[in-house]
Amino acid sequence: MQDILALMRAGRWAEAELQLRRSEGPAGPVAGLLAQAVFEQGRAEEARDLCRGAMRIAKAAGDLRGLEQLRALNGRIYARLAEHTLEDSPPPELDGVDLLLHRAQQTQGPEAAALAGEALAQASTVRDRVLSRLALVRAEPERAEEHLREAHRDADEHEEPQLIAAIAKAARRAGVDFGTHRF
Repeated sequence: MQDILALMRAGRWAEAELQLRRSEGPAGPVAGLLAQAVFEQGRAEEARDLCRGAMRIAKAAGDLRGLEQLRALNGRIYARLAEHTLEDSPPPELDGVDLLLHRAQQTQGPEAAALAGEALAQASTVRDRVLSRLALVRAEPERAEEHLREAHRDADEHEEPQLIAAIAKAARRAGVDFGTHRF
């Protein structure tokens, strides 16, 4: 067993796995070390199954220290599995106005203005109209004040304070002064 532990300390996981599979040592520790060796080689799903078996053995034997170590390994295994699940998941698909606005943010100048203008033409909600006009502010800085005033009028008319705040922030960045608003 000491040879196997030395291989594992040296990071020689494949060799350690081979020896563990041939080992006649105590079932619980061998199963746990095998789960770790498999996990360290990047085979998290197989390691999960091995670790579950090792945890059953440790629990049946009353090996609380071993069970604690296996639970820690199990946590690492599940964290790795979660990472792979997130990496493999496709990003949420954008469509319609959101896709046009996303594309407009990725470009500049006339191309961005055309995309933002198309988004504005398709917009059916206050949010979409305001975001389209804010994209036009970025794409056509020479017409920023016109786009900001239209966006502000629309958001104010529909009593959308969050959109109004976004418009005010965009106006400050564009150097457009709406003046003081008194109620």
